[in-house]
Amino acid sequence: MVPDAQIVIYGQDRTLLNTRAWVLQNAGLKAGTATDLDEIKSLSTTRTVELLILCHTLTPPQLSGAIALSRSEKSDIRQLLLLSGPTTPMTETTYPTVNPLSGPSAFIDSVRALLTP
Repeated sequence: MVPDAQIVIYGQDRTLLNTRAWVLQNAGLKAGTATDLDEIKSLSTTRTVELLILCHTLTPPQLSGAIALSRSEKSDIRQLLLLSGPTTPMTETTYPTVNPLSGPSAFIDSVRALLTP
């Protein structure tokens, strides 16, 4: 695992975001939350963001904007998409995914796999 890795969970539902951050923090990972792209941009200027977790609550434009930001020439942020049933705007993707209904262990394992060099 990358030492001192920073994880940002991006979505619309603050309760879900805080719960997911809490799960990762209790697993020994450093995680924060964001509800808009400006928050992510601000966080990425003050610390190294290694992983951007994209919540299933994002709209297609929000999802596209976050992916574009993480893929920009100044950034090499990995992404993990949380897919949850038919409400997820992107169900077929080349990005790593996990269904949050699979439970905390699957979520933590997916995050750790992406942070392993």
